[in-house]
Amino acid sequence: MDKAMTDQEAFKQLRDGSEEILKTLYRKYRGEFGQWAMKKRDCSQEEALDAFQEGMIILYEKIQSGHITELRSTLKTLLFGIAKNRLYKHLPKEVKMTPEIHSGLPEEEVSTWGEWESNELAEQLARLVAKMKAPCDQILYFFYYRNFSMESIANRLGYSNERVAKTQKNRCMKRLRQMATGILD
Repeated sequence: MDKAMTDQEAFKQLRDGSEEILKTLYRKYRGEFGQWAMKKRDCSQEEALDAFQEGMIILYEKIQSGHITELRSTLKTLLFGIAKNRLYKHLPKEVKMTPEIHSGLPEEEVSTWGEWESNELAEQLARLVAKMKAPCDQILYFFYYRNFSMESIANRLGYSNERVAKTQKNRCMKRLRQMATGILD
């Protein structure tokens, strides 16, 4: 991907099945993501690069399968978000969702969750969310961290419609409030 090629052009090439642009993106962003992950997530180089490689594969597959039909941010932001989530899945529960999880990523990747997670209370709440069982951990993560719509969450988690997903989210928030009672008092 040279300087003259736009993200939209690169996205189109990925959609058309170009493995060359995939290799170019890999070479361009691998080192930057690895450095970010090792510094901010305190992981090994191997863990960082594994997460990045998984992110590349997922990005390519999602574009190829039609799950991602248009580019709403930069390819770098999209790729880093996916790779960051892969890294997140492999981290031990006690370090997941800490305030640093979005540090150093492009501004458009920082979500509502990121805006309030910069203090100790928010870090404790994030740890409680990480301890919650499915579907609560997933719903709250998608809604607050990834800033997904309730419709998108309903589709991802197999709910019949967004009202059902919203009702479940409200139940999860009630559970979170109960769990947090000791922290908030």
